Amino acid sequence: MTLEEYKKALTKLEKAYKDGKKHADALYVASNNPYRKGDVVGDKLGMIRISRIDVAYDKSDDNLPKAVYVGKALDLWGKPVEPVTVRKIWQPELI
Repeated sequence: MTLEEYKKALTKLEKAYKDGKKHADALYVASNNPYRKGDVVGDKLGMIRISRIDVAYDKSDDNLPKAVYVGKALDLWGKPVEPVTVRKIWQPELI
């Protein structure tokens, strides 16, 4: 094995590791997430209707993956606020 072949092999391994970790993180978040797209969730600032669930990492909790809910902000009656505002709510901040 030449040095160039070695570097290519390492690059392939690193990519496979990153892809595998990303998949494992998404599975972990999905299995620890009771909410789905379309659900209404809230934090101390207000409520949102979930349009997307992302994966983010909590530095204060051993860098574990957490769900981040993204959606349109709602008023007290469950209607989108004007102008339309998109907010994010971290899973640990849910009420």
